[in-house]
Amino acid sequence: MPLKVRLNAPVVGTTGFNQHAQNLLIELSKLRPIEARNYSIGPSWKGLSDEPHNEEPYMTDELKTLLVSQTVYDAGSNPVDQPIYTKWPNHGKPEIDIVLGDTNHSYFYNDYLNYAIAYNVWEATRQPAGFFNRLLTFDEVWVPSNWQRDRTIEQGYPADRVFVVPEGVDSSRFYPAEFDFESGPFRFVIVGRWEARKYTAEMIQAFLTAFSANEPVELVLSTDNIFAQDGLNSTEERLATAGFNDPRLKVVHFQGGDEHAKMLREAHVFLSCSRSEGWNLPLIEAMASGTPSIYSNASGQLEFAQGRGLPVKIVGEIPAAGFEPGCNWYEPDFDDLVQVIRDAYDNWEQHKARAIKESAEIREAFSWQNAAKIANDRLKEVDKIAQGVNRGKVKNDVITYNSVRGGFLEILQSEPGEFLAEFIDRSTGQVEFSQQIENNMWVRTNRTYYVDWGYRVTDLKTNEIIMDESLKLRDSRVLVSIESKSLGDNLAWLPAIEEFRVKHGCKMICSTFWNQLFVETYPHIQFIEPGQPIMNIAAQYTIGWYYDENGEIKKTQNPKEVKTQPMQKSAFDILSLDYQEIKPRIPIPKVKPKKQISIAIHGTCQAKYWNNPTGWQEVVDWCKGEGYEVLLLSAEPENYMGNSRPTGVKVLPHGPIEGVIEELAASAAFVGIGSGLTWLAWATGTPTVLVSGFSEDYTEMQGIARVGAPAGKCAGCFNSHRLDPADWNWCPVNKDTQRQFECSKSISAKRVIDALKSQLSLE
Repeated sequence: MPLKVRLNAPVVGTTGFNQHAQNLLIELSKLRPIEARNYSIGPSWKGLSDEPHNEEPYMTDELKTLLVSQTVYDAGSNPVDQPIYTKWPNHGKPEIDIVLGDTNHSYFYNDYLNYAIAYNVWEATRQPAGFFNRLLTFDEVWVPSNWQRDRTIEQGYPADRVFVVPEGVDSSRFYPAEFDFESGPFRFVIVGRWEARKYTAEMIQAFLTAFSANEPVELVLSTDNIFAQDGLNSTEERLATAGFNDPRLKVVHFQGGDEHAKMLREAHVFLSCSRSEGWNLPLIEAMASGTPSIYSNASGQLEFAQGRGLPVKIVGEIPAAGFEPGCNWYEPDFDDLVQVIRDAYDNWEQHKARAIKESAEIREAFSWQNAAKIANDRLKEVDKIAQGVNRGKVKNDVITYNSVRGGFLEILQSEPGEFLAEFIDRSTGQVEFSQQIENNMWVRTNRTYYVDWGYRVTDLKTNEIIMDESLKLRDSRVLVSIESKSLGDNLAWLPAIEEFRVKHGCKMICSTFWNQLFVETYPHIQFIEPGQPIMNIAAQYTIGWYYDENGEIKKTQNPKEVKTQPMQKSAFDILSLDYQEIKPRIPIPKVKPKKQISIAIHGTCQAKYWNNPTGWQEVVDWCKGEGYEVLLLSAEPENYMGNSRPTGVKVLPHGPIEGVIEELAASAAFVGIGSGLTWLAWATGTPTVLVSGFSEDYTEMQGIARVGAPAGKCAGCFNSHRLDPADWNWCPVNKDTQRQFECSKSISAKRVIDALKSQLSLE
């Protein structure tokens, strides 16, 4: 008899994840016992009831039988599971847990006593380090494509624990159909949220570039984005803001079901050229519909698209917006996209005939039935080992608690019981969260930053308090991970970790991407590599800037707004420490001073640059006139993103960071922008000049010479808007106007030279 599965997933809704969960759940239910724990809601949601999703158009008796619990949030925003559809019994106890969700979803951080499978679909070349570390605690990982499998293994996951279980397409809805393609204009269709990852604006521009105004073509845009962070409310607003004023652009607001399938079947060409895709459901639906389809030749969509359709070349990688450095997307070749669009039009009959043939291949190889069969074949192997694994996870009667990514409490007891679990903030004495649970259940707070938790359990049968304990960190193992790869972030945040260690007397374990800078100077901290699994810890905290799906700071991970205070303070807030600026300790070699000024001109977006076109050259000319050699520390090549080096500088050959530190230590001064090298110069004690218009004075380190935008100029957008790392020319107030980057364009070389003179004690 196959073991029963519990699918922990967003079953309710119409997004790609929802459709993935629904189809996998239904098809797997035909092969083995299965139930669903759901965390999502649809537009019909009116609050919790026994049958809360009945008004969803896809809700069937079959789904009602499979849905057994709903995660909701109490008044304190803590997750609570409640039974649903209790009149539709689903018998048996699950012995395998599959967690299907987006990266960093809280379901992945629950504790599962069953054999646990993490099933994740994502678009970047790497996972965030903290989340990857969590994935390592699962018994195995499922991914939808070999591209994701390769990336997961490359990041360090054991190859024998990573399995490809593809998504599918509903061939009963998406199939070729007869249509009079001769009538009306030649129609291209884009389906997918308007966003940087989807390459939406660039696809529109490529379409307009490919065709002259009098050609009989049109582009239909079904690109609504309710989660957009650009402050715009509709596709029409985005078209106007981007300057796309062309009658051939037709807007169709979101339509699902049969209307969506009809639109794909009746399109001449489906246009998709994302920077990266975890799967790309609209693309496989278009291909199944026999519609010639354009797509970028990279990422998870190649699982079904490779060798089919009309691929667009890739020219390289760019940082993935919203992810830490090192997590990348791919950059399509815009010129090739224009050519592919043109070819799709000029040779449509040929492409259509091929698309019809490929439709049959897609619908056979990538049906949801086939996807469920692949999943079940793997689960048959899991059946053989899960019971042994589950028995190994069973514990004796005990109440355990910790603060690993939030306050956690678990009651394991063989006899039935009912308990009240309370989490108390010992700094205030207030009960911050309470929940009634039964034996062999656990509860966790959603706040992951440091709180001095107290844990109290009351046996509701006897009304007796059976446990009242506080979080004990002295001499306990504590893991703190810096989840950013940025050099500046690591230099800024590491001192807070040492302060926490000293304050609490704990055995500190720390994960950073720059361990070599700290392992010698912080001997009481055990440094580990990101993603390295660590056991037997009393607490775990992660340092970073975290945002919710609406682009707002995630208050469960950052207790305070991060943009309106010093960058270094973020780490102190997460660890609940009184803030004071502390310079990180790094190894600084004893070197002979040189008559040398070091500079660093490059950053991770154009807004950070000193955009005065003559500024750097004037500073270099002044330095050389005073007899100083000027050393350029930036590793970026000449004309990087259109930024030229000043002439007359010596370029430091690319090499290890220790070489940069040695040159900084020997330099009389350093001039830079808001980048990691400026933080490094500060850490070495080199007299430093920071040129920055896009950040407020309090943002970076103090005790240096800072040159900001003149009074009356637009400035400080970094502290008022969320930076979009996928938009190199991000300028949230004045983009594409004559005032773009005026904050730094208006910083004169004289002001920078005067600040440098002060640092050199020449005045």
